Amino acid sequence: MKFPQILCYQEWFDLFSKEADKFYDSKQDVFKSKVLETPQMKELRGEILDSLENSKKIIEEIEAKMVKYQQAFTLEYPPVYLAMLKDSRPGSDSHYLTAKTFWPQIGGKKKEIRIYMGTEEKYKNYKKSPLVKLEARNKIIEALKDRFEKGEM
Repeated sequence: MKFPQILCYQEWFDLFSKEADKFYDSKQDVFKSKVLETPQMKELRGEILDSLENSKKIIEEIEAKMVKYQQAFTLEYPPVYLAMLKDSRPGSDSHYLTAKTFWPQIGGKKKEIRIYMGTEEKYKNYKKSPLVKLEARNKIIEALKDRFEKGEM
């Protein structure tokens, strides 16, 4: 299941708290707007900010519940991404298969969770093997549940 972006109060508030994006014109040594905000747009932006402020508690409650739902979903059905990574130690030519997923958090952020699967020799054909993907999924689920139960997430 592909979730839309979680409703995030702070992102919406930040977006409507400032006028249209500005850029620095070094030739004239001034900041200029990329878009000119009309009086109607400014009035509507003010109305949006008022509505956001009046609904802040409810929007943050909805955001928290949406994040909890996505976390519960991720505990059962995590998206899994496989990658062969080179050992970062100097002088090492070893490669290791890793699996990663992303843990949803408040504020629209996602925490990357990466686990070690094994050496390149063990997983040479990992891209063609559905069994490797299944093994990675099971290990990710185990790691997520373990960290969740320990309160690390």
